[in-house]
Amino acid sequence: SHTKFDSFFGIMKLSTTATTCLLPALPAIASGAVRTTNVSPQMGIDYGILKVPSGCATNEARGRALLSQEFANQLLSNADLPPASPAEGNIIQTRFLTETVHIHTDHFPESNLPVRKGSSVAFIPVNDNNNAYFTYGNERVPLVKDQMYHFDGSVEHGIIIESGNLELLGPFDLPSFKMVLAP
Repeated sequence: SHTKFDSFFGIMKLSTTATTCLLPALPAIASGAVRTTNVSPQMGIDYGILKVPSGCATNEARGRALLSQEFANQLLSNADLPPASPAEGNIIQTRFLTETVHIHTDHFPESNLPVRKGSSVAFIPVNDNNNAYFTYGNERVPLVKDQMYHFDGSVEHGIIIESGNLELLGPFDLPSFKMVLAP
């Protein structure tokens, strides 16, 4: 069944009826390292991305995803955060990348303010690409489908794409699920 978000945004939805399961809880990000959590493939991703108008030269496209409240609360739990009911209804950005994302720190586009030190930012790759990596400080972490990457968005980071493409749920701020971007 389609929701008003499917019609309005014409993009992806995480089924609210799907069985969701996240494996081991994430430790706090106080250590300054990237933390990962496996996301069960049974979570029911119905994926579609906003298409870039033909003739546009771009290396990325953006869309939005609607998360079930159960799935959103499991993401928060794995980040050691309490359950919440965001005003946006758990709508997060999606990205389709074909090129490297430069090293940056995150900010909130609606206010143009940087995320605070110790902030919780996350994203989930939804396709496999053995030639894509996440850089965070001095770490270089392979990107794996259905794995949530959770980190401090005030630390310099980026995504290296040597070839192919990468489809992401996010990045988004936890616990608000608000969009974050490179400045």
